Amino acid sequence: MGIAYSIYVVILLLGFFASYKYMTYTMKGPNDLFSTNLFVSSMINLAVHSLSIFGWFLYAWPRSEVQFINGLNLGVWLYISSELIFVALMLNKYRKEEVIGVTQAVIDAVKTRSVKIYEGMKSTIENQTVLRRKKKHNS
Repeated sequence: MGIAYSIYVVILLLGFFASYKYMTYTMKGPNDLFSTNLFVSSMINLAVHSLSIFGWFLYAWPRSEVQFINGLNLGVWLYISSELIFVALMLNKYRKEEVIGVTQAVIDAVKTRSVKIYEGMKSTIENQTVLRRKKKHNS
């Protein structure tokens, strides 16, 4: 069974490298549509993972349901992690400046809004304290 798991993982890794090679090849041309190429290469990755999980089903289900479930779990987690790594690599490779700019804009927005929220909360608390003191003084 160890050989079957090894072959299964190797096929899943080949799907990752096939989608990576497709993306790098298509981005070299004059028509470098990043989002379209990323979508197509992600679908290549999904197709390879789906076919390998189906092959795992054909192999493991007659032997043991537990091994099938374990292999399915392994395949799904490898797909999710490989897709996240793939998208992160492609964004870093082809859209580094845009990602850094968007990240910086988000960080700046969070900083300014959090300061405004803090100031608003602080003034609200101070107003409530003043009202409580007046109420206590009047009674």
